[in-house]
Amino acid sequence: MTTPTRNHEKTPDATTQNGPIFGRVVTEPPISQPCPTCGQFADEALVPVVAPGPPVRDLVPDAAAVRIAFQTLILLMEVLDRRRPWLQVAHLAVPGVGRYLRAAPVNPRLGTGVAKVVSFHPSQPNRCRIETASSLQVRGRRRALVATFQITGEEEWICTMVRIL
Repeated sequence: MTTPTRNHEKTPDATTQNGPIFGRVVTEPPISQPCPTCGQFADEALVPVVAPGPPVRDLVPDAAAVRIAFQTLILLMEVLDRRRPWLQVAHLAVPGVGRYLRAAPVNPRLGTGVAKVVSFHPSQPNRCRIETASSLQVRGRRRALVATFQITGEEEWICTMVRIL
């Protein structure tokens, strides 16, 4: 005799085939047999019961913070396009953002003034973070841009990550 377990026991005769088999293809669905331990059928799914919690409120984005993020992104695109030196905007972003923007390939034959933010979609998952998904025109091509902004201890917004896809 088997001892009861939490999970159903795997028994070779849990399902049987009553219909004919042609060329190893089953023509009828298998008939389920109850588990010898608990009596449940194998095709019955156990659905966990979760008590409903209070609804989660969406955070309304801070308009002033979103405006700062947009203006910072415009200035960073000027660094990408080599119209503005990094040292002028270094206080608005972490050094990794500056390295990323300065490492982007630039074709001097196309001139400057061609990196432009076309669309801007911010979200604020919590009070201290803004994430943006943007579209920008870079040297004749439309590219996707993601950026993350976080608030510092001095209540200033700083860009912590920029990626051009």
